[in-house]
Amino acid sequence: METRGAKRLLERGEGDASGAEFFDSFDLWEEKLWKTLMEVYDTQPSGALSEDTLDVHISGKGTERAISLRQPDAALGKVVSNQVLTKDSAQQKQHIEFQLPENMTYCAGDYLAILPTNPPASVKRVFQRFNLSEETIITINASGSTTLPTNRPVELRQVLSGYVELSQPASKRNIETLVDAAKAEAREDLKKVAERYKEVIVEPRISVLDLLYKYPDLEISLGTFITMLPAMRVRQYSISSSPLWNPNHVTLTVSVLNSPSLSGSGERFLGVGSNFLADLKPGDMAQMMIRPSATAFSLPADVSTPIVLFCAGTGLAPMRGFIQERALQIEGGRKDVGKILLFFGCRDPEKDYLYSSTDLKKWVEMGVVDIRPAFSRASEKSEGCRYVQDRVLHDAADVRALFHQKAKFFTCGGTAVAAGIREACISLLEQDCESRDHAIEVFKRLQKERYATDIFG
Repeated sequence: METRGAKRLLERGEGDASGAEFFDSFDLWEEKLWKTLMEVYDTQPSGALSEDTLDVHISGKGTERAISLRQPDAALGKVVSNQVLTKDSAQQKQHIEFQLPENMTYCAGDYLAILPTNPPASVKRVFQRFNLSEETIITINASGSTTLPTNRPVELRQVLSGYVELSQPASKRNIETLVDAAKAEAREDLKKVAERYKEVIVEPRISVLDLLYKYPDLEISLGTFITMLPAMRVRQYSISSSPLWNPNHVTLTVSVLNSPSLSGSGERFLGVGSNFLADLKPGDMAQMMIRPSATAFSLPADVSTPIVLFCAGTGLAPMRGFIQERALQIEGGRKDVGKILLFFGCRDPEKDYLYSSTDLKKWVEMGVVDIRPAFSRASEKSEGCRYVQDRVLHDAADVRALFHQKAKFFTCGGTAVAAGIREACISLLEQDCESRDHAIEVFKRLQKERYATDIFG
């Protein structure tokens, strides 16, 4: 064109389409082009192509899902840090620090309730089973009360991720619904499943989605499937910090559930709350609220009262908050802070002895706490004791001494841990009682007066 008399306004632009700077090359050339055109044709930019033309309004506070799920006191907290505490093959445990929402306060021993979302892998299974695009938009119309978002277009992913439980064991009513929808062979099989409900469904944690995969010919509508699912619920975790450390921040100590599904499907069973927390990154926001612990599960008002702590694994969480509070009281100049005796159980001192080289080490050196560990897979490193109850019996003299000093006792852990510690304590009491029955009566009185428990499934 130039050889035929046309005037070149700008040199030809060039860029490497395989390189990382291709779009930058075009942007630079385009900027020169518009500048040249304005000069040649004496025009001014209309602003139509400016990057500042979008007027974006944020609707809502980011807690609408919680309100719909009937958790109106939820607010947004920010992740400060998230780190793995365990090593090698040990079950993953995380230490997570949050900045609390404004005006949210807590005490050592309280819970942080988190509103999670389902693992992406679980959500993806639904799209695959129903042969739907992951960008599907739906509108839910409900005749009765519901916690689902209704009467407006919404991404199906949003509903499946945050409004319903995908991993809960199927209910008996769910199975009845599937029986009605099944063909002859599957119908008879599902009836047998219903007869052995606890063994076949509850114990291996078989969900409605698992059943739909087990019976691929079973057809139900998406609406029926969503109706069968319970509403997403909050998960409560013991706070592992003290407000004396930072009244605006909390920490959690969480065990991450990621194990082979007991259904035998080859899928992984992912704990909803723990995997949600494990995946959070610094700067992420999460919907949360403080839930107070039972009145008994709190530090004595008299800081001079000794305390004895029994726990295993992440049952250490509230105990860490108690120890931290007393450590800070000592650092603040208090001279009358009572003794702490901690019995802690884990598998291996090199893999899952939580905080052993950081906080606990510091507090032991300060004289805040005396720790008696029990390593189930390395008992030779814990006086031959495999479990917490074994260590309690081994160190009976120290426990009995603090009992007579009116110490307060705390247990946090699973039901098996709590039962073992209970038996150990009754055995110790027998030494001062006329019989085992008498020791049990004394223990019952102790539970009412100065023995508090926080037991999880």
